[in-house]
Amino acid sequence: MELKDLLSDPELPKSAAAPFVIADVVPELGLEPVLRADPRRVPDVGNVPGVLGYLNDQARRRKASRFWRRIAAGDTAPVLLAQGDAWFDYPLGHVDLVDMLNLTHNVLVIGSAFALPVDLAEEFGAIYRDLTARGRRPRAFLFSGGADLLFADRFAGLLRPLPEARALGEVVIDQGTLQLRLSAMQAMVERVVRKVHANVPGLPVVVHGYGPFPAGGGWLAAALTAAGARTPALQRKLMTTLCDGTYDMLGRIGNAAGTGAVPGVIVTDHRPLLTEPATWATEIHPTEAAFVAMAKQLGGQLVMAELARNRLS
Repeated sequence: MELKDLLSDPELPKSAAAPFVIADVVPELGLEPVLRADPRRVPDVGNVPGVLGYLNDQARRRKASRFWRRIAAGDTAPVLLAQGDAWFDYPLGHVDLVDMLNLTHNVLVIGSAFALPVDLAEEFGAIYRDLTARGRRPRAFLFSGGADLLFADRFAGLLRPLPEARALGEVVIDQGTLQLRLSAMQAMVERVVRKVHANVPGLPVVVHGYGPFPAGGGWLAAALTAAGARTPALQRKLMTTLCDGTYDMLGRIGNAAGTGAVPGVIVTDHRPLLTEPATWATEIHPTEAAFVAMAKQLGGQLVMAELARNRLS
């Protein structure tokens, strides 16, 4: 109970529980690490429910508590709803994009940790109706997800040996497998958009790809090495290709102004902000300074898209 309180108390920084928790990245679940109680620091660790993401959800409640307290206090900053992975909701230690957006907006992350992205309609609708009844119509819905589809099977099947360089351990991306994974990611994003628009027709939906993950010093580099990509230069090249392919796919759905194939879908491209090694705190998570820049970029896009919608109407 003390650990649960540490994780969910809105008065405490999210780093307060860090000494008592182990964070394990599971590629099959995406970028958000799974929190586990550290048996060396939590004597009654056996009493922590064995439900996947239980402790992650306690951490999410901290942000939700802060959001509702600001709304109740009459904070007039624009409201955003969000669902996503660790770039939106890193449970402890590192800051995330929502932390930075909360400096100028009121952002509520909905959904349970590791829940399927499409399982949001009922909760989203209820929250939206609650907010509009309070006179606080959300400006947009933000969605971050899909890394688990790219990382599926720790790249097995996605990378294949380059025949003429087999002795050097060179691998290339199997384009057929990549397109299947990108198609699955596109279908997932489109389902999320349909769920949102079924509740609130026309509400802007902001989606993003990732950045060219540096793949160094952790599970990502280890997975790439195991799949045959053994050199840092090749790993960076492969991650850049995956990142670019993701944005090519998102471009088939929306664009920066929200006037693409699916009206109202705004694609925010973070790649220009994540080109240097210094912009990465870990091999999959940007630094605080990078998230500040990303929040400014996203906020500016929302304003421009809103101006464009007003002109059209």
